[in-house]
Amino acid sequence: MNGSEVKDDKDIKNDISDINDIKENNEIHFTKKRQENQDTKEHKHKAFKDVINNEGDKEENVPKILLMGKANVGKTSMRSIIFANCAPRDTFVIGYTHDVNESRIKFMGNMKLIVDCGGQDQFIKNYLESKREQIFSNVEVLVFVLEGEKEDKKDNIEDLNYFEE
Repeated sequence: MNGSEVKDDKDIKNDISDINDIKENNEIHFTKKRQENQDTKEHKHKAFKDVINNEGDKEENVPKILLMGKANVGKTSMRSIIFANCAPRDTFVIGYTHDVNESRIKFMGNMKLIVDCGGQDQFIKNYLESKREQIFSNVEVLVFVLEGEKEDKKDNIEDLNYFEE
């Protein structure tokens, strides 16, 4: 049919029927995809909760992965992305960590305690003075996060020196 011909009612009804079939097939397809995505999210969330809530190991025996650094350098965002499958765009709403956040994960077949330490000066002083034994005992990995966008890199060197002392 070229552009100058007019469709009759039967052709129009067939076209409408075809369009409705396509819409129905698309809706079925997208409904299945949405359900698959929801099932995957629920499975990941359940798996993550199961790992975090695993009480089989005593906390003092679980090796720690310690995240430290000054305030607002991305420690909690990094933890959320790497260990909780959080989308990077979702980390923009994360606020300051007050004191310490701990979460248990299974990493390379072994339980680990992720210790995310708030970076405000009063917390850092507390970690290094009164909570030193509690924070630094059984640390397997220390990840010290630095601000990558600072123009004056001397601040990063000062931060590292402060923690070395």
